[in-house]
Amino acid sequence: MGGFGFGGGMHGGKGRGGFGDFNHFGDFGGREDASSAADPLAFTDDAAKTEEESESADSTAPSTKGMKAAQTLTVTGGSITVDSADDAVHADDTVQISGSVKLTLAAGDDGIHADSSIVIDGGEIVTRGTREAVFRDPGTVQAARLTGCKNISPVRPESDGVYASAWGLHLKTAFDPAGVTHVGIRMHAVRPGDGENAVACAVEEELETPFSFIVMLRPEGATETFGMELEKRAWYTPPDGRVTVTLPPEAILPLTEKGK
Repeated sequence: MGGFGFGGGMHGGKGRGGFGDFNHFGDFGGREDASSAADPLAFTDDAAKTEEESESADSTAPSTKGMKAAQTLTVTGGSITVDSADDAVHADDTVQISGSVKLTLAAGDDGIHADSSIVIDGGEIVTRGTREAVFRDPGTVQAARLTGCKNISPVRPESDGVYASAWGLHLKTAFDPAGVTHVGIRMHAVRPGDGENAVACAVEEELETPFSFIVMLRPEGATETFGMELEKRAWYTPPDGRVTVTLPPEAILPLTEKGK
């Protein structure tokens, strides 16, 4: 079960896998008894007993979390104000928020925390799953945007792929385009150079971040630009202001609009 979260104050799986890192989860303890005494792998020292006693005490101590659930926490409407010393909204599995909900949160730790998934879109659940699964296949335009995908275009399905109307591009895809209304591709997945789905673009803007360049590109005749993110050492401004980039078929995300 991986962690999942969005932005500051929202966190998935702290101590069990955060939004930026893939870590581990789980803990274990033991207690010596007659059956385990002969087991060379059994916990027999005082440290194991102390750990178990501490965990038992923690389970009965008053929680400093605002709203807490051992599995799934679901909010379907209303106006809720939480001011807590720890997480404001916490679930050991999933947080689901739907309907017309207003949350006003003040927290000493995470605003919203779930060990499995947090997906919020205008008060509706768009998708659910582990952080890794949603990032890899968000499924909807809304979920793709929530997970940071900036390059999104409406499409028309074709026999061997899609036509991305915002960019004026015929793109081969690794998925069946039937039923797909949009596609997305993350900026770090756009690569300079030739390859499948290669396209010549004009460089419209270069944005420098502490560790990378975000280059905004416009294919000839396109109504919208799309972005490419590269490490600083991997980018130089082309003298003629044009560059060829590749949108790998396996990196293109099939998306649908919510309710369609």
